[in-house]
Amino acid sequence: MKQLSLNKVAALPVLALALSGLLVGCGNDSSASASGDGKATTSKGEEVEVTNILIGTGAGPKPYLWQDDDGNLTGYDYEVVQAIDEYLPEYTFEYEVTEFASIFTGIDSGRYQMGDNNITKKPEREEKYLFGKEPYVYNWTVVVLPTDSPHNIESLEDLGGLKTFTGDGGGFAQLFYESFNAAHPDNPIETVYTGAEQIKQLTDLADGVVDFSFLEIPMFDNFIAEYSDLDGKLKYVQLSQEETQQIQDPYGWFIFAKNEDGQKLADRVDEALVYLAEQGTLVELSEEFFGFDMTGR
Repeated sequence: MKQLSLNKVAALPVLALALSGLLVGCGNDSSASASGDGKATTSKGEEVEVTNILIGTGAGPKPYLWQDDDGNLTGYDYEVVQAIDEYLPEYTFEYEVTEFASIFTGIDSGRYQMGDNNITKKPEREEKYLFGKEPYVYNWTVVVLPTDSPHNIESLEDLGGLKTFTGDGGGFAQLFYESFNAAHPDNPIETVYTGAEQIKQLTDLADGVVDFSFLEIPMFDNFIAEYSDLDGKLKYVQLSQEETQQIQDPYGWFIFAKNEDGQKLADRVDEALVYLAEQGTLVELSEEFFGFDMTGR
């Protein structure tokens, strides 16, 4: 069985080993054991060359991907990649923790062959990078409000005239704000620039500095669980699926270099994701880390 190695961070959590055993038990013909000479043997006894894939990641946010107290990577993304690694005999995957922006420059330079950070599609990204055909997570974006908010939010239309934060690069919802304001020039959303971290933004939201924010459900739950000062001070309103998709592309994707090798890798990762979805592995991991099915399948 191949091992998923880490560059700059330490070895496998126990869960990854347990998952590897589960996949072998499913009768996956693509499972392989690695030898010391850059080759692996499939369950059919065929020998294949092994190509090392270096994945750039920002190692966040939790519960998608993070480093534990010992510096080990863990989370939903990590375990999905571990399962992909087990399925594909011709590749072995390593992570390197870096700044989010460096994921893209790393692929540009050829340092990284794959990027993993709950990356969403944007036109400028699709021009430069290859997205697979199979997403691995569906982000349920909700409207976060102070618990005592006087505003009754039932749809995106109700956000007109309200105030929210926007950060470096505009934030993931910047395109939505621009299109909303263009369609509602007499009642636009007011955006206030901030360079503050997410927890500071949520604290300010709870204190009424702004009226609302957007956040994925798992991140909302994680912030409430980790920061007791926010408990009881924030709530969220879930929108329809159609409206949620207006805020951002809800799917999270792995990205690859836009070349022949990148296409080959993307196709094989897509194949692995389809298999893992059919086996129920993606749902099991989603329920473990998020508490519900976040696969969007």
